[in-house]
Amino acid sequence: MANDQKLLVSHFIIAGAKDGTLTKYLSAIRDTGLMDTWMPELTACITCGGGDHHDETVYEHLIRSAQWAAEHEYKYELQLAALFHDIGKPQSVATDALGRLTFHSHEITGAAIVFQIGTRLEFGRELTQYLVHMTRHHMFRFPINSGDKTIKRWLLKVGPDWEDLLLLRVADRRGNKAKDNRPEWTPAMLELQAQSRRIISQSPVTFITDLVLSEREIKKLVGDKQMKEAIPSLVNLICDDASRNNKEWIKNYLQKVWPLK
Repeated sequence: MANDQKLLVSHFIIAGAKDGTLTKYLSAIRDTGLMDTWMPELTACITCGGGDHHDETVYEHLIRSAQWAAEHEYKYELQLAALFHDIGKPQSVATDALGRLTFHSHEITGAAIVFQIGTRLEFGRELTQYLVHMTRHHMFRFPINSGDKTIKRWLLKVGPDWEDLLLLRVADRRGNKAKDNRPEWTPAMLELQAQSRRIISQSPVTFITDLVLSEREIKKLVGDKQMKEAIPSLVNLICDDASRNNKEWIKNYLQKVWPLK
């Protein structure tokens, strides 16, 4: 019986996102009590205030964000990302010296929660990883006139899904009642989009997936501990000279500068 309930909840969440009726199905799941059983982390958002920058609870914010994503025909994976992006707030909530709610590192907490939900409801490896990635990286902000190096580091960190993160930010803004009268895209968001597109069009290598060696192959050469430093260094060097993006040069460089420890 429990397994039947799990499969039902999983089916309706994914089917609802695919046909644009996600929030309708969520209402039914909540009314029947199945949300309490299979997504208690989402239930916890119902009574959690959104803080000074929101005029709604976390649950209302997530529903509004997901609804916006559905109405604007976001792909179903991104609709689910809109639903889950702030799910870490109830477990991250604290009060500062002025009595204001804070949610430090809620994106990190939320990513772990989304992994648990995706595993529990058997979303599948690919969808679960996508939702974890989007939740983990949805908190970003760059001032206008940020340098190319700063944006390159961000692109390398978030990968090819960077435009999905911008769309998620739009849904996040539309889900916030306090921003009802503000534009969907801020000038800084528009500049980030344009700057990122320019950098990608001009750079032979922007993402790890652009390298001729896979991330797994690189890890074998440098080890887990050095990956965070070795990868950006490698990408920056290849951006300066595209001819370096060949297996022999990369292996020689990594073995010389980042020998396995």
